[in-house]
Amino acid sequence: MMTSLIVASITGLLAYFYRTLAMPAMTYAYNVEHKMSLSRGITLFEIVSILCSMTLVWYFSIKQSILPIIWALIFTWGLLMLSYIDCYYLMIPNFITGPLWLLGILANITSGCFASSMQSALLGSYIAYSSLWLITTAYWLLTRRIGLGGGDIKLFGVLGAWLGIEALPFVLWIASSTGLCSAITWLLLSKKDYHTPIPFGPFLAVAGFIYLLGYKTL
Repeated sequence: MMTSLIVASITGLLAYFYRTLAMPAMTYAYNVEHKMSLSRGITLFEIVSILCSMTLVWYFSIKQSILPIIWALIFTWGLLMLSYIDCYYLMIPNFITGPLWLLGILANITSGCFASSMQSALLGSYIAYSSLWLITTAYWLLTRRIGLGGGDIKLFGVLGAWLGIEALPFVLWIASSTGLCSAITWLLLSKKDYHTPIPFGPFLAVAGFIYLLGYKTL
């Protein structure tokens, strides 16, 4: 009975999310000339969203109450939206990262189910943002090239707010290693110049999702 109620609640939340949040947000982020790519991408987005949602419901329903499941879904849906837009548009909009940042702090205040403590969430958010900002600024001063966009830096701050300071080394290592391997492979296959911009946001999102699923044992 309890499982049925959880599944019904998640299904309703997922339908509400698509209708009122995801679709308007991504429609706003795209120009008219991207309609064909948007149509193809939305189908993939829906499939990945459903698979991630089912994984979260299965994983958290075994060990947790309904509140952590809801927070985990909000976190994951936000990452999916940001990844989708970054992949197609090479941007991470503030109108998503801002609320998601605040929701991460709120999630740890109300449930304490992600970061080890409220202090860890606040410190993680600050350290994540400031560390990548310093690295990016130093790189620009030395090379006069932009290494990371401001959206990537803010997204790392979002992950710090949700997952806490203890998650940052793991998230940055996974995102950097997978991003580097993927970039090298793509550049070799596509024959593109190595200065071609490649979105880093999806790799941060994947690393954050992996940590979310295994945070109790890390």
